[in-house]
Amino acid sequence: VAEVYQTQALERATQASGRNGMLTSRPTVVEAASQVVAGTNYFVKLRLASGEYAHARIYDHFGSVTLTAVQVAKSEADPLKYF
Repeated sequence: VAEVYQTQALERATQASGRNGMLTSRPTVVEAASQVVAGTNYFVKLRLASGEYAHARIYDHFGSVTLTAVQVAKSEADPLKYF
């Protein structure tokens, strides 16, 4: 994943998690993908401070960012896909 894209996804994840309180520490982006809808869905694999992994779906509706779903108990080997 390009460094610019990782930075963009991490900023969105951090911004969205601050609003929703679902992530409590700044995660590290391991992988990211996007899907264009009426806005953009970002799918992000995160390595948490605890060493665990989670997948997050972040919806960016032209600047209005929402953390819409989080899957926990993931591993580094779990593929990042739509959820």
